[in-house]
Amino acid sequence: LEDGGNYDGSSLELDIYGGFRNSIGDTGISYDVGLLNYVYPGSKTAAGRAAAGFTDPYTLEVYGALSYKWLQAKVSYGLTDIFGVQNSDGSYYAELNANIPIGDSGITANLHYGYQDFKGSVDGVSNDKLYTYNDWKIGATKSWSNGVNVGAFYTGTDAEDAGYTLLGKNIGDDTFTVFVQKTF
Repeated sequence: LEDGGNYDGSSLELDIYGGFRNSIGDTGISYDVGLLNYVYPGSKTAAGRAAAGFTDPYTLEVYGALSYKWLQAKVSYGLTDIFGVQNSDGSYYAELNANIPIGDSGITANLHYGYQDFKGSVDGVSNDKLYTYNDWKIGATKSWSNGVNVGAFYTGTDAEDAGYTLLGKNIGDDTFTVFVQKTF
């Protein structure tokens, strides 16, 4: 990117995470807790973005998830400002995920619903009004025993243009994605 958000010449997002995952006996219930750290190396840009209510996009979140078979509920809570939005610490992202196997076909239906709630304000304007949104995904994945996965999904959001425009494009636009993946 010529101008990667708050960093000049950034083309890297470094995600560092760690946690603990375990099951609760033979109940089928499992949990996962940990930290997520998003780092954007590069030189910070000048006052234009800061004047618009943005700062260093460095983000540190704590998360917790509960799962039962193919259903998961997860919450991530911002310990720092979230992705450069000033005064947004304490914001959270709550999500429900379902990866439902379709019989013995090797096909899995993938469903997701998320809610991003922004806290705080900049110059009297609520971050909640500008940046809070819902997002969703519906798709399917076909897996083979050799580690090859093929799938497609549709994602959408109700994110407003005002808070989610980057380089002249609304990054909240609905998308359709097709993928081929090999796991080892």
